[in-house]
Amino acid sequence: MKFGLGGKTALPAFSGGSKVTALERKLERMEARIADLEQRLARSETRFEMSVRFFEHRVDQIYARILPVLGRETGLFAGPDEPVAAPPLAAPAAPVALAADALDWAADDSGGFIRPGRYVAPLADAGFRLALGLVVERDGVMELQAGQRGAAVFGPYKRLSPGSYRFRWILEPAGADDEAVDLGFDLYSPSTDRVLAQTRLTGPVDGERLVELPVTVGAELSGSVFELRLHQHGGGAVGLVAIEVERT
Repeated sequence: MKFGLGGKTALPAFSGGSKVTALERKLERMEARIADLEQRLARSETRFEMSVRFFEHRVDQIYARILPVLGRETGLFAGPDEPVAAPPLAAPAAPVALAADALDWAADDSGGFIRPGRYVAPLADAGFRLALGLVVERDGVMELQAGQRGAAVFGPYKRLSPGSYRFRWILEPAGADDEAVDLGFDLYSPSTDRVLAQTRLTGPVDGERLVELPVTVGAELSGSVFELRLHQHGGGAVGLVAIEVERT
C-alpha cells in the first residue's frame, strides 16, 4: 500500500487474472499431451492385437498344411474308405448318454472329419478358435464384440467327406435392439487357399437369427482341411449360440 498526494492511498494492480490464464494454458497442454499418449497407446494395442491375430493365422495355416501329411503317415486322419494304421480304441465299459442334437467332442471320435451335428460352447472342444479381442464366451454364448474387425470364430481345420452340406450359424442379440451388425460367413480351405461359399448379414438382430450356407464339396477336395469362419466387419455386438452342420 502506498500513500499518494492528499493522503490518498493507491492499491497495486491485481495480477491474478494473468496467473489463472497461464494455469489454464498449462492444463490445456497437459490435456493435449494425455490425449496424444492415449492415442499412441490405442495404436500400440491395435498393432499388438494385429500381430497376435497374424501369428495365430500363420500357426493355423501351418497346422492345416501338416495335417494331411500326419494323416498319411500315422493313419489317425484316414478317410472313411482308407486304412487306419492306429489300433482301434477299446470300447467303453458302459454306454455314454448324449443329447440327440449333440456330439461327444471330449472323446473326439471325428477321425479328423467335420461331422454333422450341433456345435455349442465350448467350441474349442470341437477344434474351433475364438479370436483374442473379438469374441468372448459368456454363459454358453460366444459374444462378438462391437466395432471390431477380423475372423472372430474359425476352425476346426478338419476334412469334409465329398458331398452336399448345409452350414448354419444361430445368432441372438447381444447389443442394443437397433444396433446393426455386419457379419461375414464362409467355408474356407487353407489347404488350397480357396473360399468355397460365403454370405453376409447386415442390419439389426432383434431376435434369434439363423444364417444358412449351402455348399457342395467335390471329390478333388477330399484331402483338404476346412474352416467355418465368422467375420466381424465392424458392426454391432451379437451372440453366437451354435454352429450346425447338416449333410444333405
